[in-house]
Amino acid sequence: MIRVKVFPGPMIDLNELDEDGYAHLEENSTIGELLKILKIPKLLYNMGLYTLNYKKEPLDTVLKDEDVFSFISPLAGG
Repeated sequence: MIRVKVFPGPMIDLNELDEDGYAHLEENSTIGELLKILKIPKLLYNMGLYTLNYKKEPLDTVLKDEDVFSFISPLAGG
């Protein structure tokens, strides 16, 4: 079992995170599987509005324990 820190963004099912903001997944889980667990609509998968450890990665990237997953806001103020 691995833990991935998830920084909340729009449409994330927070019920799938523990009290510290971690998702718990099986070894060798991918970003795509994490998005399914978080109940992110499939339409948004290919938009690539996320980072893993602050870098863009493909959906088939295997997650490691203590990775950091976050969403990129499509709009920025300024």
